[in-house]
Amino acid sequence: MQMNGDESAPISTDYAKSLVDVRQLEKRYGTTIAVRDITFTLYAGEILALVGRNGAGKTTLMRMIADEIEPTDGSIQCATVRLMYVPDETILYEHLTGREFLHFIGVMSGVDKRQIDELVTNHLEKCHLTQASNQLTKTYSLGMRRQLSIAAALIRNPDVLILDEITNGLDPVANAEVKQQLRDLVKQGKGILLSSHMLDVVVDVADRILVMDQGAMRYLGPLPGDVREATGSTNHRLEQFYLSLLHEEVSD
Repeated sequence: MQMNGDESAPISTDYAKSLVDVRQLEKRYGTTIAVRDITFTLYAGEILALVGRNGAGKTTLMRMIADEIEPTDGSIQCATVRLMYVPDETILYEHLTGREFLHFIGVMSGVDKRQIDELVTNHLEKCHLTQASNQLTKTYSLGMRRQLSIAAALIRNPDVLILDEITNGLDPVANAEVKQQLRDLVKQGKGILLSSHMLDVVVDVADRILVMDQGAMRYLGPLPGDVREATGSTNHRLEQFYLSLLHEEVSD
């Protein structure tokens, strides 16, 4: 397993606050090990991207951190209880409008009723959903649904966002909007753990990457300089780096 050799400080952030500390985390189902010996820290003001093929254990890891499933071994220490998980499958109340949905989430989350209307309006604007706010969510496109899911998470003002394939299936415009939203969030000091098969998302927003394969950690650290600074096909550079970790041949 390759490591960056310095887990004591965040990589490209002015923040030094540890939000989530994962140590030797494992999840077993019978004789199958879905996640094995994962250790890392998520800091305030950074985006840590999980990279790996299907079945590598990324979603299992995220669900353990989100307290949706119990780990078999290891520990997860959170500096805050304000942690929100947005799964790959977007589930909305389709008989509600976008505005009604966010208002409902705010009420159920205990947001001060005097602030809900303003918060809902602000988050609809940030997610570029103002014009569609009074449409039923069942009429929303995939991109609109994903952005509404992020807004629903943010209305609870979490310190940590866990996003599972949040840009999967988005058109280029929606993809760019979500990436900008993530950049804005880390400027506020939030920590983001995201998984993505979209290499442009990883290159454009991630401060560090955690590469997983067969449940294990193959690399934890910043994007290599030749990938981050590459001109032309940066995605290809990241793909080469990723495949080299899995000991697969890469054609030039």
